[in-house]
Amino acid sequence: VNPHTHQLKLCDFGSAKML
Repeated sequence: VNPHTHQLKLCDFGSAKML
């Protein structure tokens, strides 16, 4: 699992949760 992809996914998840 790439750390960059994981970070990007986590950021997307956080953004979706905020919205």
